[in-house]
Amino acid sequence: MEIKLHTLKSMFLKYLLVMVGIWSFMTRDAHAYLDPGTGSYFVQILIATLAGGGYLLVSSWDRLKKFLSGLTGQKKNSPSKKNEGRK
Repeated sequence: MEIKLHTLKSMFLKYLLVMVGIWSFMTRDAHAYLDPGTGSYFVQILIATLAGGGYLLVSSWDRLKKFLSGLTGQKKNSPSKKNEGRK
């Protein structure tokens, strides 16, 4: 039986991926040093992410409401009844 070259490459890549995955979990301790400024840097990133997300949410609130109402199937109310009294 002849094994196709494509199948052989596929088997090799799967084997390589499994071996790299196993090897990555068998690493030794890094003994890395984190200076005190690293914590404040992560806090700054967190605050900037929350502020940016808040700004994005506020700036596109109307579009978000339209999108969510479209998902739930709710339709906008009919036009206001202010003009019904006038004839």
